[in-house]
Order: sequence, then structure tokens, then C-alpha cells
Amino acid sequence: SSSKMSITKLMRANGYSDCHHERSPDLDDLGIEMFEGNASIRRVKFWLRVTRRNVWFEANNRLFSMGRQLHEVFPEARFIHLHRDPRSSIPSGLSKKRWKPERIRYRSEALNGAPGLSELERACTYWANYNARILDDLSDAPTFMLPFDDLVSGRLDALETFMGIALPVRELPPANADKPIRDSGIHPPFDAWSAADQDTLIRICGPTMARLGYL
Repeated sequence: SSSKMSITKLMRANGYSDCHHERSPDLDDLGIEMFEGNASIRRVKFWLRVTRRNVWFEANNRLFSMGRQLHEVFPEARFIHLHRDPRSSIPSGLSKKRWKPERIRYRSEALNGAPGLSELERACTYWANYNARILDDLSDAPTFMLPFDDLVSGRLDALETFMGIALPVRELPPANADKPIRDSGIHPPFDAWSAADQDTLIRICGPTMARLGYL
């Protein structure tokens, strides 16, 4: 998941050079087709096998809907699910010029909800669907659940154990800090939202939040 701290940069800062952030081809369109049920499993596995066979580490949220196929193609692979409380990630996302109509990711009604929904409802639907799909697909795969706050604060001992590596460098400058702010400015933090908007987030995101330990 994109964040203010890049896990790929963290790995590289600790001397692990064979690390990728959204390696090309990033398979963004194929990931959405997979989520919508419009891609054949055989085709998805082919592209994963061809494009990811020599990868040691990759952080790529474009692959969010292919976890099960990644595990089947690469049974020795291990997974890190980097997740963030929507009460902080959604205000951050809504502050940026995120919704780009030219990208299939933000046109997908299956992922974001119907066009008639409010921007907040679509952002919440995206977060809930995205994280729920990862949880479902990796239910039988070796997966480390990494809260965003643990990454930012350097609480990475358990991650080191899971990966079998050392991460002595734990502090990095913010990533994605230079993304343009939307024309209306910074979106207010969750605590400053109206009760109705707070209820909207909990209503849509609540079931997935509970699965991730946020409720």
C-alpha cells in the first residue's frame, strides 16, 4: 500500500538492493480485471510467472487482487500486507489529487462503488474492497500483517523475524510527500469530520477494519 514511508526504500537503505517498487510491467490494468472477474486465471498466472520469476522483494499495490495466484505460482513466496487505519489513510488520500479518470483503477465500479456515490463513500469502498481482497486471497499463505504505524515508528522486530533479515536502518524521510494537493486544500482529519461522515466511514469500512484489528 502506498504510504508516507516506502517499504522498498527501507529495504534498500538496509543494503537489500534487489527490491522493486511497482516493477514494470506493474500489471495495474490486469489487477483490476482480475478483481472484476474479467481476467482468466490462466492468463494471470502466465503474466505473474513471466514478469515476477526473478523478484526477491516487490512492493506493488497493483497486485492486490492476485495474492492467491501469486501464492500458487510461487509457493515459497511470503507476503507482507501493509495496511493503514482508514481514519488516517482516507483523509490523507482525499487531500491529494487521487481520482484520475484516465486510470482503470479509479473507474472501476466494482472496486470504488457506483459513480453516484459521494467522494467519501467511494474512497471508503475502495479501502474496504482493496484490503478485504488481500485478506481473502492470502488467508492460506504465509503473511505478515504490518500496520502502517509500526512501519513509520520503526517497530520492525517481528518483520525482521518473518523475513529472516536485519533492518538496522529504521528511519527514512517521508515518501509521496510531494504529491499535489487537491484544489480545495487539505482534507480535515477524521476527528474533525461531521458525525454523519464518521458514521459513513465506519459503516463501509467497519467489517474490514475489524478484520485488521482497528475496531
